[in-house]
Amino acid sequence: MKGIKKILIGLSLVMVGFIVIGYFFISSIDTEETSDEGYYELPGTVKSAPDDEEYYPVPGSTDDVSSPDNTDTPPPPPPPPQIVDRQEAVESFLKKGNMGYYVPDSMEVEVPSTVSLIISKNKTLAQIEESLQTTIENEPRPDTSRITLEGISISKQMMATLYAMDTSAFSITPLSRVQQSVLLNDTAETKWEWSVKPLKAGSHKLIIRASARIYDGEASDWIDIEAYNGVVPVKAIYIPEPAWYENLFAFWKENWQLLLATFAAIGGFITWTRSTLMTWIRSAFSKKKKGETTVKQITH
Repeated sequence: MKGIKKILIGLSLVMVGFIVIGYFFISSIDTEETSDEGYYELPGTVKSAPDDEEYYPVPGSTDDVSSPDNTDTPPPPPPPPQIVDRQEAVESFLKKGNMGYYVPDSMEVEVPSTVSLIISKNKTLAQIEESLQTTIENEPRPDTSRITLEGISISKQMMATLYAMDTSAFSITPLSRVQQSVLLNDTAETKWEWSVKPLKAGSHKLIIRASARIYDGEASDWIDIEAYNGVVPVKAIYIPEPAWYENLFAFWKENWQLLLATFAAIGGFITWTRSTLMTWIRSAFSKKKKGETTVKQITH
C-alpha cells in the first residue's frame, strides 16, 4: 500500500509540473501574437511600426488621409463675434420722466422738517409741482419757491438718497424705501420722504441724488445710472425760548376774541348773581319788617 501511495504522489507532482509548463508556454505565444498584430501601447497612444514591416493606418483614424474628415480643404472660419455696445444696451432701458423735490430754505434747530421728492413717467412738471404744494401745506414755513423741477432719465426701478455734506449738522431719517418701483405706463407718481432735523445752527448743504437701476442678468447684479445729483443750501436757525410775558402776549394775540367773550360771560354771570342775591336779601328783609309791625299793632 505504501508503494502505491508513493507512485500516486509522484504522478500527481508530474501532472502539476506539466500544467505549469503548459501555462507559461501558451502565455508566451499570446504575447508574441499580440505584439505583432497592433501598434497601440495604451488606449489612444499609437506605437510605431517595426522597421521591417509596412505601417497601415487604422481606417477612419486621424492618420488615414482617405478619411472624408482629412481632406485638403480647410474648414470654414467661425463667424465673427457679435459686438454689442454695453452702454447702448443699458441706456435702451431708460425712459424720459420728470422729477420734483422740496427742501425748506430754513429749518429750526432740533425741530424735524420733511423733505419730499416725486418721480413720475407721465406726469407733467406742473402736476408734480401741484402735488408737492399739497404735500408741504402742513410744514411750519412752507415756501413754494423752494420746489425744484427737472426732467430726468428713469427706469422701472429708481433709487433716491438724501445726505448732508456735513454729517454732524443733520439727523436724517428715511420715511420711505430707498429703492422703489416707477410705473412706466401710467400717470402714477412715486414719492420719497425724509425727516430732517438740524443739529447745529449755520449754513449747511444737503445733497439729493436719484439713480436709475437696471438689473444685469449676465453679472447678476444691479447697474446704477445717475439721473440727478443736486446740492441744496439750507439755513439752520436757533430760536430761543420766549419770556413768559411774550408767551402771554402771543396767547392774547391769537385768542383775544375768545378771551373777550369769556370775560363778558363771566361778567354777566357775576352781575346776574349779584342782582339776584340783592333782590332776595331785600325781599327777606321787607318780610321781616312787616312781621315786626304787625306784632306791635296787635300788642297795642
